[in-house]
Amino acid sequence: MPEKLKMPSQDMHSEVWWIRVLDDELTPDEEVRWEAHLLACESCRQELAALTRVDVFLSQVPAPPALPAGFTDATVQLIANKQRWHRMLSFLAGVLVIAVISLLVVGAAGSMLSSFEQGVGVMFSARAILFHSFIQTVLALLVRWRMIMPYMVGTALVAYALVMPNGLLMTFAFVWLSSRRRARGVV
Repeated sequence: MPEKLKMPSQDMHSEVWWIRVLDDELTPDEEVRWEAHLLACESCRQELAALTRVDVFLSQVPAPPALPAGFTDATVQLIANKQRWHRMLSFLAGVLVIAVISLLVVGAAGSMLSSFEQGVGVMFSARAILFHSFIQTVLALLVRWRMIMPYMVGTALVAYALVMPNGLLMTFAFVWLSSRRRARGVV
């Protein structure tokens, strides 16, 4: 089997055969058969002529200029520098974006805190004013208790008479409802 792998292809239209022809690897016997095949096969003649023209053309192309010494090292260094600058600029742009957003958040929070502080200050000052006014009123009432005592006693008696379960209003309401029930005949 290894001998079969080494044996060249006998099909003269195959890619393997053409590679051997172009690389001048044909044996003398194969060379004779190839020449006989070219006389009989027009497409192979045209293909060989085209490949020969390409080969001649490529042999006339001047060689590319030689690269200067250290070109590869300089190119790698240039690319590394550009990548370093790109990373640094990306980092700085990220820091700048974070700083701007942080300033906006701090500014908004500071504004809200200032408004909250003012509101709390107003609440405490209003509470202080109301508490101060309430204390002054209570103290004034305590000082002048003789003058308002009849009003307080009268208010307490009226509330007792109207609201308490055994008060006058409740008694009158109970009597009135009972009389209505009797008038309807419901006991």
